Amino acid sequence: MTRAELQHIVESEWYRQGDHSVETVFKVIASCLSTGEKVTIKHFGTFLIKTRKTKIAQNIHKGENIVVPEHKIAAWKPSPKIIIK
Repeated sequence: MTRAELQHIVESEWYRQGDHSVETVFKVIASCLSTGEKVTIKHFGTFLIKTRKTKIAQNIHKGENIVVPEHKIAAWKPSPKIIIK
């Protein structure tokens, strides 16, 4: 999804929902991420889904090893234009 597509969705929702445009933006980003699609907003960054591999962790209360299964997380990669140098 590109900025233009996101802008079109927000504009169409703006007239129906009044000032809920920020909520609409987050809903659109979440729905795209849930389908595996990445969302790129020019000069801001990219929202995407990353897969974490299976790993062994330790339960610090019991001192035993546990297996954390492979899982997916939402990630954000900032645009180089907004990174503070």
